[in-house]
Amino acid sequence: MAEKDSEKSIKITFSFIFRFIVALIIALFAISLFLILLYICGNYQNFQDENQAIVLTALSYTSMFLFFLILPVTIHHIFDLISRKNIIKKIIYIALCAAALCFSLAAFSFSNTINFLSRGF
Repeated sequence: MAEKDSEKSIKITFSFIFRFIVALIIALFAISLFLILLYICGNYQNFQDENQAIVLTALSYTSMFLFFLILPVTIHHIFDLISRKNIIKKIIYIALCAAALCFSLAAFSFSNTINFLSRGF
């Protein structure tokens, strides 16, 4: 009986942590999109260079953190694909994770490249 309770406790804890990480990924994805839009609007609104650098630095850190959160979730879905049913659902999750990984890498590359070019050689 005690073994079942401990298994249930571990499953509930893992489920809570996993859902928290997924919610954090969604929030970081939205923040990254907002920072990209803020940078684009800032170019047209003539923001100061220091403000643009702050936006790019925030985008760089956000996308880097997003990448490191998505990676274990993607690995989890790949292992889950091997061991469970609902293959189509898991393939869709893996595709979404791969798209988010590509987005985070592109945002990180974009922000670091623009930040490097704006500082000069």
